[in-house]
Amino acid sequence: MKIPMKFNQLRKLLRTSPRQGSSGHLLYYLNRRPQVDNSGLHYLVAGGWAVELLTQHQRNHRDLDLLYFTMPDYPEEKGVDWYVLDGGYGYLNIDMPGEILKQAHTTSVFWQHGKIEVYLPTPEFFLISKLTCLLGYTRPRDNLDIKALLSTQNLDLEKLMQVLQYADSSNHEELVRNIIILSQHAKIATLEESHIIELCRIARRAESPEKLANAAE
Repeated sequence: MKIPMKFNQLRKLLRTSPRQGSSGHLLYYLNRRPQVDNSGLHYLVAGGWAVELLTQHQRNHRDLDLLYFTMPDYPEEKGVDWYVLDGGYGYLNIDMPGEILKQAHTTSVFWQHGKIEVYLPTPEFFLISKLTCLLGYTRPRDNLDIKALLSTQNLDLEKLMQVLQYADSSNHEELVRNIIILSQHAKIATLEESHIIELCRIARRAESPEKLANAAE
């Protein structure tokens, strides 16, 4: 019995279209849309996949979150959420210009499953983003991501303070107190609390990350 053509087409589509948010979906996207080419770095993997790649703690994924430095010249795809940083717009509650993110707060990991180097924001960037969520509505997976980051990453307090400068939070002191409390249970270099609170005040009025870094020394 000959299988109808439409069923054959559907079967082929199912074979070539991995489940949204799966490891196959991420690898499929990275191979079709390389992060880096001769003209430079175009986007970062963000969201849950970035946290998983950094921490090696597996979690469920429903889509791909990507940070593009400029608007790509190809259409959006189902199951892929873009955040375009061109023009100074930030990612969620971190209002950091794309060029600063690219130059100072980008890292990469070799993804063993995909046999590919993946570029993503630093763990400090994600921790500040997740901690600001603690000041408002918190999703259960944010708490799990915070625990994973704290238990696996050697976090740099100076970088945390640099990211803090761009955090969309009305209460930086409370945010930093969270960092101090968490640092007692994690691999974060610590400073005196009064020093850190002063750095927060500097972060609010600093004109550049360089000024903030100098103040931390």
